[in-house]
Amino acid sequence: MTITDWPRTAAEPDPETAAAATVSGAAQPVSRTPGTVSDALKSVSETKGATGTEASSGKLTGTQKWTAGAIVAAALALAGIGLYLSFEHVADFAFTELRFGSLGQGQLFAVGVDVGIMVMIAVDLLMAWLKRPISWIRYPVWLLRAATVVLNAASGAPKGTWKLLDYVAAGAHGVVPVLFITVVELGRTAIDRVVRPDQAERDSIPWLRWILAPVATARIFRRMRLWGVTSYPEMIHRDQQLIAYEQWLKRKYKGDISGGH
Repeated sequence: MTITDWPRTAAEPDPETAAAATVSGAAQPVSRTPGTVSDALKSVSETKGATGTEASSGKLTGTQKWTAGAIVAAALALAGIGLYLSFEHVADFAFTELRFGSLGQGQLFAVGVDVGIMVMIAVDLLMAWLKRPISWIRYPVWLLRAATVVLNAASGAPKGTWKLLDYVAAGAHGVVPVLFITVVELGRTAIDRVVRPDQAERDSIPWLRWILAPVATARIFRRMRLWGVTSYPEMIHRDQQLIAYEQWLKRKYKGDISGGH
């Protein structure tokens, strides 16, 4: 058995039908004209995204530029607030709990972590702007931000028995770092879409599917990444074809598809 043994669903050609096709063969070039037009329409429709809207040219209008500037200003303000709060919490926690020799060393530790994160974020955004994104740089940023979230949350932990309000306080210390890294990811994605408008966007899997069929959805998500498929409907179609072929093999070989035939 080989993987090429696909079931033949098409019927064998009828001799009379084949003879009629031979006689009418002269009219085939004329009948092919609509197919050419339909192919052209298909190629036009394929340039649209998954939502049916045409891709934008990537150029911003005056209003969009002002809006983008306001968003950048708000993001910088959020970054300043986050750095200030994180510096206070992490520096104090590093001195009192992480056994740094002095408060000054704890402050240097907090400054080093925050500056390192900001440098990597700046490089990430710059390379995305230059159409030369560095994909791996996001992972150490996420790791360091996760460390700062943990340190910020730990700085709000109580000394004794935990109460409900203590959990809320610990979680509140990590809200701003999480919000900041979320804004950074949004900015990176926005820059990438503006500078590379022709790049195929990867469809997202509906959240309802994750809830109703988490295992099967995780398998589809994995295959989309491994096979480089950006279209969710195309991936569903491929998955259905694979399931149908597997069922056909089971019926043909009475459930044994181990490859021993």
